[in-house]
Amino acid sequence: MDDNLVVQAENIKKSFGNNTVIKDISFNLKELENLSIMGRSGTGKSVLIKSLVGLIIPDSGTLNVLGENVLDMDDDEIDEVRRQVGYLFQGGALYDSMTVERNMKFPLRRHPNKPSESEIADLVDETLENVGLIESKSKYPSELSGGMKKRIALARTLIMRPKIMLYDEPTTGLDMITSGEISELILKMREEYDISSIIITHDVSCVELTSDRVIILAEGGILAEGSFDELKNHDDKKIRAYFTMADKKQKNEG
Repeated sequence: MDDNLVVQAENIKKSFGNNTVIKDISFNLKELENLSIMGRSGTGKSVLIKSLVGLIIPDSGTLNVLGENVLDMDDDEIDEVRRQVGYLFQGGALYDSMTVERNMKFPLRRHPNKPSESEIADLVDETLENVGLIESKSKYPSELSGGMKKRIALARTLIMRPKIMLYDEPTTGLDMITSGEISELILKMREEYDISSIIITHDVSCVELTSDRVIILAEGGILAEGSFDELKNHDDKKIRAYFTMADKKQKNEG
């Protein structure tokens, strides 16, 4: 595996019963790169990123994460990878019965090399400061707006200091202004923590703002790959359509 790559996937295939979701996909993620993956529903976007942390096991292919083939790992080894790969779930997955502070402390207290309580408290404050929500420490998720929940969920993931971040539709359900703030936060967190990221999204504005490179999935494979400008202005109208159609939908919703 190239030293500059933190993810390298080759010939990944995955079916669920008779439904072949991924026919044959190869891609990589470079160190400190933001890679966006676009495509219609059911094209395998979430399947790909869930495979990176062992939540879904491909039927065949090779999948190297941080230099190790996750398809050859046992449960303990997969757990170690998960501690280095942050996953921002679409819904945030916060614990409703816990305050923001307790949500933040939860993963640290479960870590095999658990920091001291004073170190945990410092990490909570530092990470909440970085996402701009230190004043929400004593609140419960039900008291937070959708954008605030996304920020707290991101902070809870970042508190583990991952090397890779996986974002599953980070701006879904948010208004345009809040979506822009989350996109800006993705860029800020890369600079703050030296993170490489894969961003699954239909949000064209998010792709344009955050991405170094874009992959479009279709019919179980990669339809196109390139920079945002290259794909948005592509000669193939089928590729351009992913940007123009989504752009119109966002404007209508706005």
